[in-house]
Amino acid sequence: MENVVLDNNRDSDFETGPENIRGLYPMEFIDDVYPGERAGHPDAIIFLTCDMYGALPPVAKLSPEQAAYYFAAGYTAKIGSTEADSQHDFEPTFSAYFGEVFFPLQSKYYLELFHEKLRRHQVPVYLVNTGWTGGPMGSPAGRRFSIATSRNIVHAIQHNKIHDEDLVLLPEHNLLVPKHIPGVDERNLNPSNMWQDKAGYNSACGELNQRFYDNMAGKFPDMDTAILASGRPRISSMP
Repeated sequence: MENVVLDNNRDSDFETGPENIRGLYPMEFIDDVYPGERAGHPDAIIFLTCDMYGALPPVAKLSPEQAAYYFAAGYTAKIGSTEADSQHDFEPTFSAYFGEVFFPLQSKYYLELFHEKLRRHQVPVYLVNTGWTGGPMGSPAGRRFSIATSRNIVHAIQHNKIHDEDLVLLPEHNLLVPKHIPGVDERNLNPSNMWQDKAGYNSACGELNQRFYDNMAGKFPDMDTAILASGRPRISSMP
C-alpha cells in the first residue's frame, strides 16, 4: 500500500492521511485476468492528452508520420497535484513518448522503432483529448469534455466506427477529425464551433503551435523532415 497510515498496531487506518491512497494485490485475485505476459499487436492506438488551451479537437486520426510526431511530443497538461482541492501545477507539458523519464536510450531509437512498427502493422492511431473546449482552462467559457463524450469516442475507435471517408481537415491543427460519432454532439468535434471568441480561438491555436515548435526544436533538432512537416501547421498559415 502507498500513502496509507498505520496505527500503533500497524493496522491500516484509511480515514487518516491523504486521499490519494492506493494498493497492490496479486493478479491471481482477478477472475478473468489474461495469463500471458504480453498480448498481440493492437487493433488501434490511442494517445491520450489533456489540452488546457481548449483548442484541440476531442479526437483526431493521425497519419503514421503524425503519430510519430505526437508520440515524440507527448503533449498533455499537469492538472493539479494529487492532493484533493489543490489548484497548483496547472500547466502544459511535453513528456516525450508520454513518459520521458522512463526511456533510458537515445530518443531517436524509440521514435524509429515506433514508426517502423506502424508502417509494418498498419495500426490506426488516434489523438483523444479530454481537456477543455470553448475556451481555455479557467475562462468563463471553457469547459472540459464530458466523460460521456470521451467514452463514446473511445467506444467508436474500439469498434471501428470512424471511417476515412467521414474525416475532414482542420487546417489550424493540420488534423483530420470525424464529422460524426455515435453519441457525440457533432459541434464538439470541431473546436472552433465551441468558441464564441473566434479571435481568441485562433490565438490559442497559435500559442499551442508555438509551444510544439519550441519543444521539437529543443528535443528533436534532427527529426525527419516528413515527420516534422506532418505536425502542427506553420503559424503564418493560421486563419
